[in-house]
Amino acid sequence: EADTLKEMNPSGHYEVASAEDFSMQRTYTKIIAADLIEHLPNPGLFLEQCRKHLTPDGVLVVTTPNAYNLFNIAGKIANYEPVVNDDHTCYFTVRTLRKLFDKCGWDVQQTGFLYTLGVLHKESVKKKVLNVLYRILSHMTTQYYETMVFMVRPRVQTLPATHTTNDETGVEGQVADGRIPCT
Repeated sequence: EADTLKEMNPSGHYEVASAEDFSMQRTYTKIIAADLIEHLPNPGLFLEQCRKHLTPDGVLVVTTPNAYNLFNIAGKIANYEPVVNDDHTCYFTVRTLRKLFDKCGWDVQQTGFLYTLGVLHKESVKKKVLNVLYRILSHMTTQYYETMVFMVRPRVQTLPATHTTNDETGVEGQVADGRIPCT
């Protein structure tokens, strides 16, 4: 994979690593994970690695398919199970992804949905009919859009202005206005 990327852009810098266990030599102000999290066996490990590689004021932008998009709903009505991507390990709703971020120590700054039907490709008659319905519904609500977008920041715990602490030396001391990132 890295060789192919280097052939496409020889001046670029690429590293091939697991999204759940990567180590870079620097931190970033933004990490964009576009349609990635739904492929991971353990998205919590990915979020942990992102935290390690963000600057203190950094943001993580995550896009993922909306489990409640109109096409999934229609698939559920038409079939016992909607058609799924064999590479996906899970599907998220706004609620479940918010819960994942919360449990992993991230604060959701912003959410949104992307309307992605502008891409031209061959479609079945059923898909064309759904697209018309999709366009009509999209003028009333975004909740059936295909893709969700989340902008999140690592949560930082703020300690009381002064508290007593006991470090590994066993010596008690005072910490004034300490900020400890959740891990």
